[in-house]
Amino acid sequence: MGIDRKLLTPTPHPEYDNWTREQLRQDLERIEDELCFAREHGADAVFVAWLETEMAFAFGELARRNGQSNFTSDYRNPLSEVKFEREVNAAILQAETIAQGIPAVTFKPFLGRDGYVVKGWSHLVAAFPKTGKTELMVRALADWPDDKVLYVTEEPKNVWQARLLKLPPRYEHLGIFFGLGVEQEEIFERIKAGNETVFILDTIRNLLGLGDETDNSAMARALIPYIAVAREQEKTIFFLHHDRKGGGEHGEGIAGAHAFLAAVDIALEIKRDGPEDSSRRLLRGLGRVVEIPRLIYELQDDGSMIALGSPALVTLGEVKSRVLSVLDDEFEKTKSIRGHLDDPKPSQDQVLKALEELAQDGKAERDPPFSEGKRQGARYKWRRAKNFTSDSTPYRSEVKFDSSVGSKWTSEL
Repeated sequence: MGIDRKLLTPTPHPEYDNWTREQLRQDLERIEDELCFAREHGADAVFVAWLETEMAFAFGELARRNGQSNFTSDYRNPLSEVKFEREVNAAILQAETIAQGIPAVTFKPFLGRDGYVVKGWSHLVAAFPKTGKTELMVRALADWPDDKVLYVTEEPKNVWQARLLKLPPRYEHLGIFFGLGVEQEEIFERIKAGNETVFILDTIRNLLGLGDETDNSAMARALIPYIAVAREQEKTIFFLHHDRKGGGEHGEGIAGAHAFLAAVDIALEIKRDGPEDSSRRLLRGLGRVVEIPRLIYELQDDGSMIALGSPALVTLGEVKSRVLSVLDDEFEKTKSIRGHLDDPKPSQDQVLKALEELAQDGKAERDPPFSEGKRQGARYKWRRAKNFTSDSTPYRSEVKFDSSVGSKWTSEL
């Protein structure tokens, strides 16, 4: 029979700076006693992990005072084989990093782009419900065949069957754990004991049974054990979460406490871009020591998802300028014109809208003529307007009323 969980509640880790060695040893005895008691009486796995981390901190402080920069715990717990480094000299760390000659962080491709996901870091992916968090993650995972991935999901099996039917067969490395209704301890133990290199929890509100999401301490206690295990085992972890209805900038749109944003290394937010039925999304984020570039991506008609580029490069005004620069005197199809554009290529729909506006502005011509309106099933072709050059405005006859010749209209050619 398990003990009353109220008696086993994680508390903030002690600050050991002013403690004596004897006090540290006594605290280690206290932690070890609590850890044995917790294991024997079926305490939550999260609480056990909290005590294990606390023990590692205490051992690390003792090692530092004994002149050791590293230590390997011989205690029989999940942290026992993890080298714990409590304190380093900044100059030495800097010199070592420079001498290695490799980047301090390793990015994993995300829709073919770097700068959004860091190997071995914790990530929060937030969006308003039904905006496409899961769709984005699943497509990103297809580009990580060298990883072994565990996806802990709140969705049922038939939803995943419907999703996978739309995707190419590139998911031999992905395992799906149906976690809705499963005890949090079981989920935590599965992640801790797993040999996967990437873990996703989607969504943490339902999988972790979060109560008051405005309680920073409670939210930190919910997330930190997962982050600690992933960090110690050099695994990459993702928490999928919801945005608040009111939205907000600089991470304020993420629902709940600031602890969500503070606990993770990188936070990514997904926003709709354009009208409600638009298939385009804006990805923005905040990260530790790395700048997260904004990215527009889109779900194509064929089911593929592509990165279009920075918002500045895919706005309609910018697309119009780029399309106009590749138009010539010969009629071409919309698809062909899009093919002339450099990366990042705007979507086919965006190119069509740009061509339509250019035609309305008198800078492009359509076949059949734009004046005939839209035709069902017509295959439009486009070219630069014959009376338009890139360094001048469209040529137009300026018609004026000449009062000296009665009611005649004259044209200045």
